[in-house]
Amino acid sequence: MPPARVSAPADKVKRQSTYPDALQTRADLSIFYGRYQLNPFTCRSCGHVHNVPNETMTDVNIAVELMQDAFHNNFDTALLVSADSDLVGPVVAVQESPSPKARHRRMPAEPIFGEPLQCGKRAS
Repeated sequence: MPPARVSAPADKVKRQSTYPDALQTRADLSIFYGRYQLNPFTCRSCGHVHNVPNETMTDVNIAVELMQDAFHNNFDTALLVSADSDLVGPVVAVQESPSPKARHRRMPAEPIFGEPLQCGKRAS
């Protein structure tokens, strides 16, 4: 599975790469990428089946790093900004541990797709 970064078009690749590329210049910082998993998707209009990439492992990587850093007392305050409710458990565990406290603010997420996905192909 490839890292969870866009591969096209070029302008999106550049926009997404700017910040991580700048972060990688720091020797005291590591970036942990998620992965894309291809999931079959059936178009509701025509029945065509194609693979749709779905990002996976990012929340797990964040949770593991947060828990390890808290266990090793690697921070005074952790700031986690995310709309992913899967991270609530690890944040609560860190807050309840004797290690330094993390502050968590959950931002409401907008739905990615308002309408069912359609592939644009016609049934044959």
